[in-house]
Amino acid sequence: EEKIVTIEEYYTKYNNVKTININEDDKLKLFLNGNSIKISENDGMYKIYTKDKFLGIGIVEKNRLKRDIII
Repeated sequence: EEKIVTIEEYYTKYNNVKTININEDDKLKLFLNGNSIKISENDGMYKIYTKDKFLGIGIVEKNRLKRDIII
C-alpha cells in the first residue's frame, strides 16, 4: 500500500530531527526571507515551527540557523 508522506512526517519518523520554535516576529521575518538568525542550538538539522505551524527544515551551523526547505 502506497502512502503519501509529508515532509514533516518524513523528518519525524525517519530522521529523528529536533524541533525549533521561532516565536519572535523579527527573527521569523529574517528566517523566512532567507537570512540566517542567531540561535543557541547544536549544529544539525531541525524542524522549524512558529505558533504550532510547521514551516519547514532548517540547518544550524555555528549558532546560526538557515532555512533549507520551506513549505
